[in-house]
Amino acid sequence: MSEESTVKNITLTYDDGTTEIVAKGLVTRFIEHDDGETTASFDMVSIAGKDLYMVVTAMLQLGYKIGYFSKEGDDDNV
Repeated sequence: MSEESTVKNITLTYDDGTTEIVAKGLVTRFIEHDDGETTASFDMVSIAGKDLYMVVTAMLQLGYKIGYFSKEGDDDNV
């Protein structure tokens, strides 16, 4: 895969063998390195600025919904 390659689609394969092609979306890969560090890599297909804004907003909403973010003044949950 060259640095200039563009993602054409994302294919989801389910445990029953069926597949679904995603024409617009985002995949996040977490890469664990030998030094113990973990980095995130993002593959996007047909994502524009407004879509990325929606992704970030949705992730923040999810974080609040599941209680990931601490309440003001509480540093235990950051």
